[in-house]
Formats: sequence, C-alpha cells, structure tokens
Amino acid sequence: DINLKVDYKKDVWAGISYRTKDAISMMIGYNYQTWKFAYAYDITTSNLKYYSNGTHEVMMSYQFGRATYIPMDN
Repeated sequence: DINLKVDYKKDVWAGISYRTKDAISMMIGYNYQTWKFAYAYDITTSNLKYYSNGTHEVMMSYQFGRATYIPMDN
C-alpha cells in the first residue's frame, strides 16, 4: 500500500491510497472532540473491475480516555 493523508486544522482530513494490482481509494474525514467520522470510495483497478463499480465505506469511531505516550527504557 501507498498512502497519503493531509490534515486541515486538526478537524478535517483527506487522503488517497493505492493498493498495487487492486484499488485506488479516496477518503475524507471529520474529527469532532472524541468522535471521528469518515467516508471512503474504492475504485477497483484489478480484473474485478469488470464485475464491480467500486465500494463505498462509511466509518465512525469513538476514542475512550486519553492516549498517552510512555517512553521505553533501553
């Protein structure tokens, strides 16, 4: 996979992904406090494209608590 994601003001993001011999995916998302919403559309590039017009994906997530960084000692 090759992926690129760009954030705008920590609330909105967009991205594109390429899976070799499979698909190109375009994504857009919105972050609201601890909620994250996103939409993606996959364009099939493999031979499956003759049977599929692509896929739509809708995502929603919630983050519990707060992420913390704990350094590892060597």
